[in-house]
Amino acid sequence: MSKDIIRMAREAEIHVYPEFEKAFERFANLIRADEREACALVCDDFAKYSDWPTADNCAAAIRARNAK
Repeated sequence: MSKDIIRMAREAEIHVYPEFEKAFERFANLIRADEREACALVCDDFAKYSDWPTADNCAAAIRARNAK
C-alpha cells in the first residue's frame, strides 16, 4: 500500500487493517480513476466551446495518467 494512501487514511481517521490493505488500495485507485475522468471531461467540455488546441491535449494527458 502506498505511503500516500496510508497517510491520507490516517488524516481521515480511517484505520486500515493489514488484511484489507489490497482492497483499500483498489478502492483508492478507483477513486483516482473517477476523478481523472471527471477532470478530463472538463477539458473535453472546454474544447467544445473553445478554439484553444491544447484542451484536447489536456484531456488526453489526464487520461494517460491512468497508465502510471
